Formats: sequence, C-alpha cells, structure tokens
Amino acid sequence: MAGTVLASAAEAAGKLAIIIGTVRRNRQVKRYALVGAGNRAFHMFAQPIVTELRDHAALVGVYDTNRVRAEQLSKDCGGVPVYATFDEMLAKSGADRIIVASVDYTHHAYIIRALEAGFDVI
Repeated sequence: MAGTVLASAAEAAGKLAIIIGTVRRNRQVKRYALVGAGNRAFHMFAQPIVTELRDHAALVGVYDTNRVRAEQLSKDCGGVPVYATFDEMLAKSGADRIIVASVDYTHHAYIIRALEAGFDVI
C-alpha cells in the first residue's frame, strides 16, 4: 500500500494537527520517525511531538546524514533512537509515518523510498 505525500511545511504542520486530532479521538499513539535533524526538524516536528503532543504521538527514530546533529536532536528530545541509515530507520523504528525535514533538494529521494516501503509521509 502506498502512502501519501504533502507539498509544503505549512500543509505538513496542518496535517500533523489533523492527525493528532484523529489520534486523540482514537486514543492511539502514532509513531513518527524523522529524517533531518536541523532547526526545521526540531522546532516544527520533534519538539512538539515530545512535549505538547506526547500523550498522542511518539518520536521513535531520527536519521540525518550529519550524525552529530542527529545525536543532538535525540538528546534534546529525550533519547530518541538515532539510526545510521535511512533504510535502517524505516526497517527498525516501528514508525507509522515518516516526517521528511531534511535539506529541500533531498526530499524527493526520501519521500519516494518511504512511500515505496508503505509509509505515509509528511
């Protein structure tokens, strides 16, 4: 089953709010994995998931080509697992959805790989 893809960060943030609203109604914790560990990844996605959305969402993995940056995001978010490769994160994190917050020119490659693996993508 192929996943879905969103076009912009604003659309993604809105979709995340809708997803969280749905999760609240269903009382299920949704698991998110994050590719990219820069400011956008931290402030728009990781920090909200581990703070105000923590009762309804979990950050279950992070991957970034810059391992130091991924480890810093992990530390700032309570020890989220850091993966050595994107494919390892897809295979082992147990995520329901993948959030692509990497450098813009890399989005298409990560999105395609995640969709082909059956994940929904933000």
